[in-house]
Amino acid sequence: MSTATDILSPDHYQPNETIQSGYRAYLKHHGVSGRGGQKRMIADIARYLGAIQTNADGLRTSQDAVCVVEAGTGTGKTLAYLLATIPYAVTLGKKIIIAAATVTQQQQILKGELPRLQAATAWPLQVELAKGRGRFLCLNRLELLLAGSEGLFPGLPAGPTSAGAGATNSADSELIEGFARTHYEGLLSRFTSRQWTGDIDSLDDDLPNGLWQTVITDNRSCFNRDCDFFSQCPYFRQRAQIESADIVIANQDLLLSDIRLGGGVVLPALKDSILIIDEAHQLPEKALNHFSAFAGLGSSQQQLAEMKARADAAEHLRLSDHKLGERLGDISKHAVEAGELLRELWEWQQTQAQWPEKTDRFEQQPLLQRYEAGACPETLRELAGKLSQQSDKLQAALGDILGGIAQMLDKDNIDPDDSERLQGESLAFSGDQTYVDTLQRLYHQISEIPDESSRMQRPPIAVWWTKMSQDSGDLVLHASPTHGGSYLAEQVWQNAFAAICTSATMSDGHDQSASAFRRFSDTAGLPAGSVFAVHESPFDYSEHCTLRIMNARQRPGDSASYIAELSAAIADALNFDEATLVLFSSRKQFTAVMARLEQLLEKTRFESMLSQLSAQPAQLIEAHRQRMTAGQGSVLLGMASFAEGLDLPGELLTHLIICKLPFAVPDDPVESTYSEWLQARGGKPFDEVSLPDAIIRFRQAFGRLIRTEKDQGRVTVLDSRLLTKRYGRRFIEALPRCRIQRFEPPAG
Repeated sequence: MSTATDILSPDHYQPNETIQSGYRAYLKHHGVSGRGGQKRMIADIARYLGAIQTNADGLRTSQDAVCVVEAGTGTGKTLAYLLATIPYAVTLGKKIIIAAATVTQQQQILKGELPRLQAATAWPLQVELAKGRGRFLCLNRLELLLAGSEGLFPGLPAGPTSAGAGATNSADSELIEGFARTHYEGLLSRFTSRQWTGDIDSLDDDLPNGLWQTVITDNRSCFNRDCDFFSQCPYFRQRAQIESADIVIANQDLLLSDIRLGGGVVLPALKDSILIIDEAHQLPEKALNHFSAFAGLGSSQQQLAEMKARADAAEHLRLSDHKLGERLGDISKHAVEAGELLRELWEWQQTQAQWPEKTDRFEQQPLLQRYEAGACPETLRELAGKLSQQSDKLQAALGDILGGIAQMLDKDNIDPDDSERLQGESLAFSGDQTYVDTLQRLYHQISEIPDESSRMQRPPIAVWWTKMSQDSGDLVLHASPTHGGSYLAEQVWQNAFAAICTSATMSDGHDQSASAFRRFSDTAGLPAGSVFAVHESPFDYSEHCTLRIMNARQRPGDSASYIAELSAAIADALNFDEATLVLFSSRKQFTAVMARLEQLLEKTRFESMLSQLSAQPAQLIEAHRQRMTAGQGSVLLGMASFAEGLDLPGELLTHLIICKLPFAVPDDPVESTYSEWLQARGGKPFDEVSLPDAIIRFRQAFGRLIRTEKDQGRVTVLDSRLLTKRYGRRFIEALPRCRIQRFEPPAG
């Protein structure tokens, strides 16, 4: 049987010839013509890969560098990077990891372009879709739940109901347990009868999310090869397939999670891989999210109390091993000490709190108190340092307990009842370990914030508090890096054999030079030797797209007059016989406009609109498609999640309405902290951060309209800053060239 190496590059030295022959075969097989931008993108990537130097062991010896290619809609970037990387990966003996942005994009690569390429070339490639543990059933945990192990059913107490609790709690518990057991038995039946693979994405019916969370595991609570179900485990079956795969399709979140675990845990090791980041403009923000942490002071105290109770109740562990008894005592001790520190932190914060007043009693956003430019008070840093130390001690003790339980479970003559009890305790203590990991990340970040004398030397940590209202709700402490570049540089670019970043929007669009990528390069921490290229969309926007800009009388904001003018403009622009997408800049703006539209539109018209305020995006998009397929019109209204990655080609979208230029909200704690720090250093936050970020978001939103070469329609922007501000021209010049019309707001 031929291998990929045999067919793709027999002499191991001519991958470029293989690329060219593969491209010719693709064009001929599918009866399509080559695209100029696609050809140039293939050449960019091949040139980059061909320049990498290696040693005798196949490890990269040349300087860190990333190939960054911005390719407009319709370039065919997926085919371009597949064609360019596959022959080089085979020649060099490397795997390919594709880190997509969304599940939809993963499926498009897996079931779309890759099969089309293989059908044309007959390249014998093994391709696998990688998912995290949270997508797979844990058979061991399911067995424990069905056996009725204490504390594992969601919503049930960990032990017997107290005498004074009353009959209602007991009845509720029975209802919850019966409901859960029905679902658990159904999962087991489908898995054992081979009607289901154990992957939630292939489950036929909807399972309540709370129940699914009880039947999955994480790396801490997994028994790995010591588990009785290891050979049947859906997750480890996937792992085995990934190990032998030539191409692994993951998402960016899984890539970052794998790196946090040390790398090479779920995905192939980066040093042995060519890494492709698709929709790479999302990576810097995702990196920040992976390192941010938050925890409520009240909920943390409760979690610590439960941890202490669990340790105190594990008498059989004390009797079986003196050292385990000592470590259980340590858990109890450190949980109490951490709880006392949390009470001290609560009391201190209450003396410092300066919460803003809510202007709208129906506002669902929490109150927020932030430290300007990351200037964290000394008292908070000191308490965070002590809590970080307690968290470290708890984590060490929990690790020893879990190690001791694993050794007991490994004994050949263990009693089945003891085994079941120990496994239940292992799962519970591993849950504690996961929570303590959050506390470690939160308090360690805050404790490491430098004092005033050295605070300006590196990007700050954003620290803020939230609370649902002045009088109620837990007090939640948050911490997040404001800049993920150094992390990505150290953990991704330095380790990957090769890395390719691609997207339709990574530059600010002002030209095609490396300077247009300055913001992305900074936030992504790209190495100095990286190479950049821009390939414009092949679509004729001047023929197929009109940009309409309203010369608004009101300045954007939250004023009643602005909302009234914006609402009237939307009502006037809507045509209920076509496919329309309306994009709002914030939930607050969205809610206010909807209240006005209810008064401005006929009842049947208003009620027919598909609003993200009232349903999940997937449901709305499916309803929108069904209406358009049936020959009806449809109006879809959404926020930022609809401005990116949404694919509605042809008649599914002919009118896009953008309410406001997508500058970050003024109270975003991470961006605000970074901007204040940058300004204190003499930088220009608006020009260096706010404007380029807004332009990239605007380009993403604009890109929802034209998805294929036959698409046509109009984009209506209801923000006159495109016409009146000096930076408005920057937004317009960043777009493909199209017809531009200026119009006045509706009278009245």
